[in-house]
Amino acid sequence: MTATLGTGTALLVLLLGLQATLVDRLRLSPTQANVVFWDVQSDQRAALVAWAKQYGAALGPQAPIVAMRIARAHARRPAEGWALRREYRSTYRAALAPSERLLAGRWWTATPSPGPVPVSLEEEIARELGVALGDTIVWDVQGVPLVSVVASLRRVDWARPEPNFFAVFPPWALADAPQTWVLLVRAPDPAQRARLVAAVAGRFPNVSALDLEDALRAARDVTERLARGAQLLAALGVLAGLGVLAAAVAARGPMRRAEGGLLKVLGAERRFVARATAAELGTLAALGAGGGAIAGLLGTAVVAETLWHWPASVPRAAVAAVVTILIGTAVALGLAVGRAVFRRSTLALLRDA
Repeated sequence: MTATLGTGTALLVLLLGLQATLVDRLRLSPTQANVVFWDVQSDQRAALVAWAKQYGAALGPQAPIVAMRIARAHARRPAEGWALRREYRSTYRAALAPSERLLAGRWWTATPSPGPVPVSLEEEIARELGVALGDTIVWDVQGVPLVSVVASLRRVDWARPEPNFFAVFPPWALADAPQTWVLLVRAPDPAQRARLVAAVAGRFPNVSALDLEDALRAARDVTERLARGAQLLAALGVLAGLGVLAAAVAARGPMRRAEGGLLKVLGAERRFVARATAAELGTLAALGAGGGAIAGLLGTAVVAETLWHWPASVPRAAVAAVVTILIGTAVALGLAVGRAVFRRSTLALLRDA
Protein backbone atom coordinates (compact mmCIF):
# COMPACT_ATOMS: atom_id res chain seq x y z
CA MET A 1 0.00 0.00 0.00
CA THR A 2 2.78 2.42 0.94
CA ALA A 3 4.76 1.66 -2.22
CA THR A 4 1.72 2.10 -4.47
CA LEU A 5 0.76 5.39 -2.85
CA GLY A 6 4.36 6.60 -3.01
CA THR A 7 4.77 5.76 -6.70
CA GLY A 8 1.54 7.50 -7.70
CA THR A 9 2.34 10.54 -5.57
CA ALA A 10 5.89 10.79 -6.93
CA LEU A 11 4.66 10.76 -10.53
CA LEU A 12 1.94 13.32 -9.84
CA VAL A 13 4.28 15.67 -7.93
CA LEU A 14 6.92 15.31 -10.67
CA LEU A 15 4.43 16.39 -13.32
CA LEU A 16 3.16 19.25 -11.16
CA GLY A 17 6.72 20.44 -10.58
CA LEU A 18 7.68 20.26 -14.26
CA GLN A 19 4.54 22.13 -15.24
CA ALA A 20 5.21 24.86 -12.68
CA THR A 21 8.83 25.15 -13.87
CA LEU A 22 7.84 25.47 -17.53
CA VAL A 23 5.03 27.94 -16.84
CA ASP A 24 7.30 30.10 -14.68
CA ARG A 25 9.91 30.22 -17.44
CA LEU A 26 7.22 31.22 -19.95
CA ARG A 27 6.16 34.24 -17.91
CA LEU A 28 7.79 37.65 -18.30
CA SER A 29 8.84 39.64 -15.27
CA PRO A 30 7.56 43.23 -14.91
CA THR A 31 10.92 44.56 -16.12
CA GLN A 32 11.55 42.31 -19.12
CA ALA A 33 11.02 43.41 -22.71
CA ASN A 34 7.81 42.18 -24.31
CA VAL A 35 8.10 43.29 -27.96
CA VAL A 36 10.90 42.24 -30.32
CA PHE A 37 11.78 43.83 -33.67
CA TRP A 38 14.19 42.13 -36.07
CA ASP A 39 15.57 42.63 -39.57
CA VAL A 40 16.23 46.24 -38.57
CA GLN A 41 18.79 47.85 -40.88
CA SER A 42 21.69 49.72 -39.33
CA ASP A 43 20.50 53.07 -40.71
CA GLN A 44 16.99 52.41 -39.31
CA ARG A 45 17.99 51.59 -35.74
CA ALA A 46 18.14 55.13 -34.33
CA ALA A 47 14.86 56.09 -36.00
CA LEU A 48 13.08 52.96 -34.71
CA VAL A 49 14.35 53.59 -31.18
CA ALA A 50 13.05 57.16 -31.29
CA TRP A 51 9.74 55.93 -32.74
CA ALA A 52 9.32 53.40 -29.92
CA LYS A 53 9.99 56.04 -27.27
CA GLN A 54 7.27 58.23 -28.78
CA TYR A 55 4.81 55.44 -27.99
CA GLY A 56 6.00 55.23 -24.37
CA ALA A 57 8.03 52.05 -24.77
CA ALA A 58 11.16 51.47 -22.70
CA LEU A 59 14.22 50.35 -24.64
CA GLY A 60 15.55 46.85 -23.94
CA PRO A 61 18.50 44.82 -25.24
CA GLN A 62 19.83 45.41 -28.77
CA ALA A 63 22.14 43.19 -30.78
CA PRO A 64 23.63 43.15 -34.27
CA ILE A 65 23.16 39.98 -36.33
CA VAL A 66 25.71 38.81 -38.90
CA ALA A 67 24.86 35.82 -41.11
CA MET A 68 27.67 33.31 -41.69
CA ARG A 69 28.45 29.65 -42.30
CA ILE A 70 31.29 27.37 -41.26
CA ALA A 71 33.78 26.79 -44.08
CA ARG A 72 36.12 24.52 -42.08
CA ALA A 73 36.34 23.38 -38.49
CA HIS A 74 39.54 21.83 -37.17
CA ALA A 75 37.72 19.65 -34.67
CA ARG A 76 39.11 17.04 -32.30
CA ARG A 77 36.34 14.58 -33.17
CA PRO A 78 33.82 14.19 -36.05
CA ALA A 79 31.18 16.90 -36.00
CA GLU A 80 27.43 16.46 -36.45
CA GLY A 81 26.24 17.28 -39.96
CA TRP A 82 23.58 19.82 -39.01
CA ALA A 83 26.03 21.87 -36.98
CA LEU A 84 28.34 22.19 -39.99
CA ARG A 85 25.65 22.81 -42.62
CA ARG A 86 23.42 25.32 -40.83
CA GLU A 87 23.56 29.08 -41.25
CA TYR A 88 24.69 30.86 -38.12
CA ARG A 89 23.28 34.20 -37.08
CA SER A 90 26.07 35.46 -34.88
CA THR A 91 26.72 38.72 -33.07
CA TYR A 92 29.53 40.80 -31.61
CA ARG A 93 29.78 42.53 -28.26
CA ALA A 94 32.26 43.57 -25.64
CA ALA A 95 30.79 41.77 -22.61
CA LEU A 96 28.66 38.81 -21.60
CA ALA A 97 24.88 39.18 -21.71
CA PRO A 98 22.76 38.68 -18.56
CA SER A 99 21.50 35.36 -19.99
CA GLU A 100 25.03 33.95 -20.36
CA ARG A 101 27.61 32.43 -18.03
CA LEU A 102 31.26 31.82 -18.90
CA LEU A 103 32.19 28.16 -18.38
CA ALA A 104 35.74 27.98 -19.71
CA GLY A 105 38.35 30.18 -21.33
CA ARG A 106 38.74 33.95 -21.19
CA TRP A 107 36.77 36.86 -22.59
CA TRP A 108 38.54 39.19 -24.99
CA THR A 109 39.97 42.61 -24.40
CA ALA A 110 38.80 45.82 -26.05
CA THR A 111 41.87 46.02 -28.32
CA PRO A 112 42.43 43.69 -31.29
CA SER A 113 44.89 40.86 -30.78
CA PRO A 114 47.20 39.47 -33.48
CA GLY A 115 46.37 36.15 -35.10
CA PRO A 116 42.96 34.47 -35.47
CA VAL A 117 39.87 36.26 -34.20
CA PRO A 118 38.64 34.93 -30.83
CA VAL A 119 35.13 33.50 -30.74
CA SER A 120 32.95 32.42 -27.82
CA LEU A 121 30.78 29.35 -28.48
CA GLU A 122 27.72 28.10 -26.64
CA GLU A 123 28.57 24.84 -24.88
CA GLU A 124 26.10 22.60 -26.76
CA ILE A 125 27.09 23.81 -30.24
CA ALA A 126 30.76 23.37 -29.34
CA ARG A 127 29.98 19.78 -28.36
CA GLU A 128 28.13 19.19 -31.63
CA LEU A 129 31.04 20.64 -33.62
CA GLY A 130 33.54 18.59 -31.66
CA VAL A 131 35.69 21.63 -30.85
CA ALA A 132 37.31 22.78 -27.63
CA LEU A 133 39.33 25.74 -26.41
CA GLY A 134 42.12 26.60 -28.82
CA ASP A 135 40.57 24.91 -31.88
CA THR A 136 40.31 26.81 -35.15
CA ILE A 137 37.10 27.51 -37.10
CA VAL A 138 37.07 29.22 -40.49
CA TRP A 139 33.82 31.09 -41.12
CA ASP A 140 32.33 32.18 -44.43
CA VAL A 141 30.94 35.64 -43.65
CA GLN A 142 28.88 36.23 -46.78
CA GLY A 143 31.79 35.34 -49.04
CA VAL A 144 34.63 36.66 -46.87
CA PRO A 145 36.68 34.06 -44.93
CA LEU A 146 37.20 34.75 -41.22
CA VAL A 147 39.68 32.62 -39.27
CA SER A 148 38.77 32.29 -35.58
CA VAL A 149 40.00 30.42 -32.53
CA VAL A 150 37.69 29.16 -29.78
CA ALA A 151 38.56 31.45 -26.86
CA SER A 152 35.73 30.60 -24.45
CA LEU A 153 32.66 28.46 -23.87
CA ARG A 154 29.36 29.84 -22.57
CA ARG A 155 26.18 28.46 -21.04
CA VAL A 156 23.15 30.29 -22.40
CA ASP A 157 19.73 30.52 -20.77
CA TRP A 158 17.69 30.16 -23.96
CA ALA A 159 14.41 30.59 -22.08
CA ARG A 160 15.10 34.24 -21.33
CA PRO A 161 13.51 36.55 -23.93
CA GLU A 162 16.77 38.18 -24.93
CA PRO A 163 18.99 38.03 -28.03
CA ASN A 164 20.97 34.78 -27.54
CA PHE A 165 23.52 33.38 -29.97
CA PHE A 166 25.61 30.27 -30.58
CA ALA A 167 28.69 32.28 -31.59
CA VAL A 168 29.77 35.68 -30.23
CA PHE A 169 32.71 37.69 -31.62
CA PRO A 170 34.54 40.80 -30.39
CA PRO A 171 33.25 44.11 -31.81
CA TRP A 172 36.41 44.85 -33.76
CA ALA A 173 36.03 41.60 -35.75
CA LEU A 174 32.57 42.10 -37.27
CA ALA A 175 31.72 45.79 -36.88
CA ASP A 176 32.10 46.41 -40.62
CA ALA A 177 30.36 43.20 -41.79
CA PRO A 178 26.88 43.34 -43.43
CA GLN A 179 24.42 43.13 -40.57
CA THR A 180 20.93 43.69 -39.31
CA TRP A 181 19.75 44.44 -35.78
CA VAL A 182 17.31 42.95 -33.30
CA LEU A 183 15.74 45.34 -30.77
CA LEU A 184 13.62 44.59 -27.72
CA VAL A 185 11.37 47.12 -26.00
CA ARG A 186 8.86 47.03 -23.17
CA ALA A 187 5.36 48.45 -23.50
CA PRO A 188 3.31 47.38 -20.45
CA ASP A 189 -0.16 48.16 -21.85
CA PRO A 190 -1.52 45.64 -24.45
CA ALA A 191 -3.23 48.42 -26.45
CA GLN A 192 0.01 50.41 -26.38
CA ARG A 193 1.92 47.38 -27.72
CA ALA A 194 -0.61 46.88 -30.52
CA ARG A 195 -0.37 50.53 -31.58
CA LEU A 196 3.43 50.40 -31.50
CA VAL A 197 3.62 47.23 -33.64
CA ALA A 198 1.15 48.66 -36.14
CA ALA A 199 3.00 51.98 -36.32
CA VAL A 200 6.38 50.29 -36.87
CA ALA A 201 4.90 48.07 -39.60
CA GLY A 202 3.66 51.17 -41.41
CA ARG A 203 6.83 53.19 -40.91
CA PHE A 204 9.37 50.36 -41.49
CA PRO A 205 7.83 47.73 -43.81
CA ASN A 206 10.94 45.53 -43.79
CA VAL A 207 10.98 45.20 -39.98
CA SER A 208 9.28 42.16 -38.42
CA ALA A 209 7.71 42.38 -34.97
CA LEU A 210 6.50 39.92 -32.34
CA ASP A 211 4.47 40.53 -29.18
CA LEU A 212 6.22 38.26 -26.67
CA GLU A 213 3.36 38.46 -24.18
CA ASP A 214 0.96 36.92 -26.70
CA ALA A 215 3.49 34.31 -27.84
CA LEU A 216 4.35 33.22 -24.31
CA ARG A 217 0.68 33.17 -23.33
CA ALA A 218 -0.04 30.77 -26.18
CA ALA A 219 2.93 28.60 -25.16
CA ARG A 220 1.71 28.54 -21.54
CA ASP A 221 -1.76 27.45 -22.66
CA VAL A 222 -0.33 24.56 -24.68
CA THR A 223 1.96 23.55 -21.81
CA GLU A 224 -0.85 23.58 -19.28
CA ARG A 225 -3.14 21.51 -21.51
CA LEU A 226 -0.49 18.87 -22.08
CA ALA A 227 0.35 18.85 -18.37
CA ARG A 228 -3.29 18.38 -17.38
CA GLY A 229 -3.51 15.26 -19.55
CA ALA A 230 -0.37 13.80 -17.98
CA GLN A 231 -1.56 14.74 -14.49
CA LEU A 232 -4.81 12.89 -15.10
CA LEU A 233 -2.84 9.70 -15.71
CA ALA A 234 -0.80 10.30 -12.56
CA ALA A 235 -3.97 10.97 -10.58
CA LEU A 236 -5.27 7.57 -11.70
CA GLY A 237 -2.13 6.08 -10.19
CA VAL A 238 -2.87 7.85 -6.91
CA LEU A 239 -6.46 6.59 -7.02
CA ALA A 240 -5.11 3.08 -7.54
CA GLY A 241 -3.07 3.56 -4.39
CA LEU A 242 -6.17 4.62 -2.50
CA GLY A 243 -7.91 1.52 -3.88
CA VAL A 244 -5.12 -0.65 -2.51
CA LEU A 245 -5.51 1.12 0.82
CA ALA A 246 -9.24 0.42 0.92
CA ALA A 247 -8.69 -3.20 -0.13
CA ALA A 248 -6.07 -3.67 2.58
CA VAL A 249 -8.43 -2.27 5.20
CA ALA A 250 -11.26 -4.53 4.00
CA ALA A 251 -9.03 -7.63 3.95
CA ARG A 252 -7.94 -7.01 7.53
CA GLY A 253 -11.48 -6.15 8.62
CA PRO A 254 -12.14 -9.28 10.73
CA MET A 255 -8.79 -8.96 12.53
CA ARG A 256 -9.36 -5.26 13.17
CA ARG A 257 -12.86 -5.91 14.49
CA ALA A 258 -11.51 -8.61 16.80
CA GLU A 259 -8.78 -6.31 18.09
CA GLY A 260 -11.29 -3.48 18.51
CA GLY A 261 -13.69 -5.79 20.31
CA LEU A 262 -11.00 -6.88 22.75
CA LEU A 263 -10.10 -3.25 23.43
CA LYS A 264 -13.79 -2.47 23.94
CA VAL A 265 -14.18 -5.32 26.42
CA LEU A 266 -11.10 -4.08 28.26
CA GLY A 267 -12.76 -0.68 28.63
CA ALA A 268 -11.42 1.28 25.68
CA GLU A 269 -13.65 4.08 24.49
CA ARG A 270 -14.82 4.66 20.93
CA ARG A 271 -12.45 7.59 20.47
CA PHE A 272 -9.41 5.52 21.50
CA VAL A 273 -10.11 2.74 19.00
CA ALA A 274 -10.87 5.24 16.22
CA ARG A 275 -7.72 7.25 16.95
CA ALA A 276 -5.52 4.15 17.06
CA THR A 277 -6.80 2.85 13.73
CA ALA A 278 -6.67 6.29 12.12
CA ALA A 279 -3.12 6.79 13.41
CA GLU A 280 -1.99 3.50 11.91
CA LEU A 281 -3.47 4.12 8.46
CA GLY A 282 -2.55 7.78 8.53
CA THR A 283 1.08 6.94 9.30
CA LEU A 284 1.26 4.48 6.41
CA ALA A 285 -0.32 7.03 4.06
CA ALA A 286 2.02 9.76 5.31
CA LEU A 287 5.04 7.56 4.64
CA GLY A 288 3.83 6.76 1.13
CA ALA A 289 2.60 10.23 0.20
CA GLY A 290 5.42 12.09 1.94
CA GLY A 291 8.13 9.87 0.46
CA GLY A 292 6.51 10.10 -2.97
CA ALA A 293 6.31 13.89 -2.74
CA ILE A 294 10.00 14.14 -1.81
CA ALA A 295 10.93 11.80 -4.68
CA GLY A 296 8.82 13.84 -7.11
CA LEU A 297 10.42 17.12 -6.04
CA LEU A 298 13.90 15.63 -6.35
CA GLY A 299 12.99 14.38 -9.82
CA THR A 300 11.80 17.86 -10.76
CA ALA A 301 15.09 19.39 -9.60
CA VAL A 302 17.14 16.81 -11.52
CA VAL A 303 15.21 17.32 -14.78
CA ALA A 304 15.09 21.12 -14.50
CA GLU A 305 18.70 21.70 -13.51
CA THR A 306 20.41 18.86 -15.42
CA LEU A 307 18.48 18.82 -18.69
CA TRP A 308 17.09 22.36 -18.89
CA HIS A 309 19.66 24.22 -16.74
CA TRP A 310 16.80 26.07 -15.04
CA PRO A 311 16.01 26.46 -11.35
CA ALA A 312 13.15 24.17 -10.41
CA SER A 313 9.83 25.65 -9.26
CA VAL A 314 8.03 24.03 -6.34
CA PRO A 315 4.19 24.12 -6.47
CA ARG A 316 3.90 24.12 -2.67
CA ALA A 317 0.12 24.49 -2.53
CA ALA A 318 -0.54 21.67 -5.02
CA VAL A 319 1.93 19.29 -3.35
CA ALA A 320 0.52 20.04 0.10
CA ALA A 321 -3.01 19.45 -1.21
CA VAL A 322 -2.08 16.05 -2.70
CA VAL A 323 -0.38 14.84 0.48
CA THR A 324 -3.17 16.18 2.72
CA ILE A 325 -5.90 14.51 0.65
CA LEU A 326 -4.14 11.14 0.76
CA ILE A 327 -3.52 11.28 4.49
CA GLY A 328 -7.06 12.56 5.12
CA THR A 329 -8.55 9.69 3.10
CA ALA A 330 -6.52 7.15 5.07
CA VAL A 331 -7.55 8.71 8.40
CA ALA A 332 -11.20 8.68 7.30
CA LEU A 333 -10.95 4.95 6.59
CA GLY A 334 -9.49 4.42 10.04
CA LEU A 335 -12.32 6.35 11.70
CA ALA A 336 -14.84 4.33 9.72
CA VAL A 337 -13.29 1.08 11.00
CA GLY A 338 -13.43 2.41 14.57
CA ARG A 339 -17.13 3.26 14.26
CA ALA A 340 -17.85 -0.18 12.77
CA VAL A 341 -16.44 -1.84 15.90
CA PHE A 342 -18.75 0.04 18.26
CA ARG A 343 -21.85 -0.59 16.19
CA ARG A 344 -21.76 -4.25 17.31
CA SER A 345 -22.49 -5.53 20.79
CA THR A 346 -19.74 -6.72 23.12
CA LEU A 347 -21.14 -10.27 23.10
CA ALA A 348 -21.02 -10.46 19.30
CA LEU A 349 -17.48 -9.11 19.23
CA LEU A 350 -16.37 -11.73 21.81
CA ARG A 351 -18.05 -14.49 19.81
CA ASP A 352 -16.15 -13.42 16.66
CA ALA A 353 -12.92 -13.24 18.60
